[in-house]
Amino acid sequence: MSAVFIKSKYEVKDLISEDIISYCYEGKTHYLDVPILIWEYKKEFLTSGLVTKCINIAEKLIGFKHKNCLNMIDYFYDGESFYTIHEGLDYFLTLDTFIKQREKQDLKLLWKFSTHLLNTVLQLEQKHLYAGTINFSNIIVTKNLEIKFTRLMIPIEIYKGCWKDLDVIEDGVFLPPEFIQSNRFMIRSDMYSLGVLLFVFFSQKWPYKYSLKIEQMKKNLIEGPVDFEPIHPKIPDRLGRIIHICLKPDPEKRFRSFMELIKVYKHDLALEGNVDSEASTVIGHLKDHINRQAITSYRQLMKSAGMVIGVIGALFAVYTIYLNYITAIPEVAVPNLKGLTGQEAEEVLESYNLNSLISGKRFHPQIDADLIIETKPPAGRIVKENRIIRIFVSKGQGPTLVPDLVGYSKEHVEEKLDGKGLITQVEKEAYSLQYPEGIVIKQNPIANTFIGPSDNIKLIISKGYPVVVDVSQAKSSFFQDKSHLKKVQVEFFILDDWESQEITIFFKHNDLRNKIYSDLVKPGDNLKLEFELEEQGVLEIYFNNELTIKRVINNNSETAHAI
Repeated sequence: MSAVFIKSKYEVKDLISEDIISYCYEGKTHYLDVPILIWEYKKEFLTSGLVTKCINIAEKLIGFKHKNCLNMIDYFYDGESFYTIHEGLDYFLTLDTFIKQREKQDLKLLWKFSTHLLNTVLQLEQKHLYAGTINFSNIIVTKNLEIKFTRLMIPIEIYKGCWKDLDVIEDGVFLPPEFIQSNRFMIRSDMYSLGVLLFVFFSQKWPYKYSLKIEQMKKNLIEGPVDFEPIHPKIPDRLGRIIHICLKPDPEKRFRSFMELIKVYKHDLALEGNVDSEASTVIGHLKDHINRQAITSYRQLMKSAGMVIGVIGALFAVYTIYLNYITAIPEVAVPNLKGLTGQEAEEVLESYNLNSLISGKRFHPQIDADLIIETKPPAGRIVKENRIIRIFVSKGQGPTLVPDLVGYSKEHVEEKLDGKGLITQVEKEAYSLQYPEGIVIKQNPIANTFIGPSDNIKLIISKGYPVVVDVSQAKSSFFQDKSHLKKVQVEFFILDDWESQEITIFFKHNDLRNKIYSDLVKPGDNLKLEFELEEQGVLEIYFNNELTIKRVINNNSETAHAI
């Protein structure tokens, strides 16, 4: 199985885990083998608007660095899935697995975890960002017992976009009531999630009954949390009061900021009194939702009971009518109308004794405006004559979101764009210090912008590194036999608009690896080197420590062959 690469820089290795919206893979950087983690957000949950949001968030997160985060180093949208690339680790456990594996919890360690997470969300707050992922699945523990967030913000944004289509969700007990009720999320929402985590850490109980079902979560929130009972007498009462405020269902009744929370805990700020008897707006909305559902369910039940009685009474009559219908009216196959105009389709359907009804219009990447996209029932379906065939018409190609094509081969690009109505045009080829030969290094329009139906995507294709290696037989002399040697000529140059490059050449033969050249080559320089090297040896050429060519000196050919 061939390796899978993202942007020709990141190799996707093994699948580590999967949740509702994403896959997590172990990976490594190409050539240098630095470990990374890659999240792929599933295409079925993405829209063009949501992808744009994810890109904007990713741009911000790349600039956010913290020791308790798996910092994001890159992102990529391939036209279907959205990927984020993060710093990797040799070993880690998710927080829930870590806690389950320990027979007895270490309070000092849990307190260290809590303070480190609090420091991280404080830094996010000061950058006008939030976590959105304070839960057991998105927090990990390293082999050095350090705690880290794996990813930030993006999962909660995707949940916002597909919430109405979800019935269950992992770690939903950590989601704040305002998100479950109306998909609102803010920095004070992180405060609620942290409150749940602290509750579990220091009481070893859930504040609410654990459930995966969203509707059950709403009912649990209405019932309210259980009392916080610390697992050890050394846990201060003040922590319990802090947790109580964090778990307020209305975000405006929690602390105004994480800085305020810290000051209150350190006694630098008075803990204001809280009126628990005051009704919660969020819980009120949840109660209204549950009541409306109950009324709707009751009405549906009564309606279904009446329908059952009516159906039983009418069944015989309907059966008799149906029997006459299927024996009296001829059947016909629905013709293929795709690509026809409305007038043409109407004429075709008339010849089949069928009727038409235009039921909708939408953009289509390949079918021109006012031409038919599809029919319902579809072409080939057997129906009765005089049946109404619903017709869906194209509004034209419309604007299309351009995927990120940089890092893919031309052939792979064509595969990705097949059927999407997008056409590419190779504008030119150029040398590249980043991408190998045949890979897209630049595109216009750039990724994640919209393109009109008549426009093409112009590509610049890599010619690889500006290095040429020629191999020929070394010439023997009367005094020296060189039949086992090859004359290897290496020619390279540095373009004027590039930075200076540290060029290093190694030659490996019989397990011995020697440096045969090293120098700093400046822009505009053009050098030609010549060596006499043993057959079957391996030549490696590096530009600024990046491997550009690795070739074996073959005995049966006059040119070097890539490994």
